[in-house]
Amino acid sequence: MKSKLKTNFGKRIKYFRKRSGLTQEQLAEMIDLQPNSLGYVENGKNSLSFDKFEKLVDVLDVEAYQMFLFDNRDELNTCLLYTSDAADDLLCV
Repeated sequence: MKSKLKTNFGKRIKYFRKRSGLTQEQLAEMIDLQPNSLGYVENGKNSLSFDKFEKLVDVLDVEAYQMFLFDNRDELNTCLLYTSDAADDLLCV
């Protein structure tokens, strides 16, 4: 069963990965993870070790706290991506 925390965390990874112009395969290689494992993390089915998390934020060039800036509503709906450099440029409607 997916937890809400894992689901939202996975969405943030996917958002920052796409913002960086990386595929799952590229990011997975950069953080020493199998591409299918990264897919499970992005879909909220698995989590990352702290070591992988440190590599992830380094590769994505974000601060660790930015990975946990979730939408406060009960349900994280469709998220629109913007190309600004702001940490909070994820808009969910």
